[in-house]
Amino acid sequence: MKLTSSSIPSPAPRTAGIAQGLVIVLAGFLPVLAIVSLAPAVPSIIGAFPETQNATTLVPLAVTAPGLMIALFSPLMGWWVDRNGRRNLLILATLIYGVVGLIPFFVDSLEALIASRLIITEPGFVRTKF
Repeated sequence: MKLTSSSIPSPAPRTAGIAQGLVIVLAGFLPVLAIVSLAPAVPSIIGAFPETQNATTLVPLAVTAPGLMIALFSPLMGWWVDRNGRRNLLILATLIYGVVGLIPFFVDSLEALIASRLIITEPGFVRTKF
């Protein structure tokens, strides 16, 4: 017996439920929180790096850097999602967000702080594609 496309039953369509929608919405808040949560601390962060030249310029850059990364890398992450699926990228990005989010606690230089802020944005631009 030869199988044809008409003889193979099609799988039931997948539909997202409330739980999946809630995960996507809550994940969408992470990049916003990454940016907004630092705004009240800007004066304290500037004060923590008195020896760093141009700290008054670099600290606000650290706060706004995630927005730049979202703008630059969203198309790449959209391509990745189309090729590899949303779930895999969401899990990977959330893992990176959790690990890299701890880096500022351990670094002593403003440059390392800015670098960690640039890296932490990855989940942000991943979630903008959902």
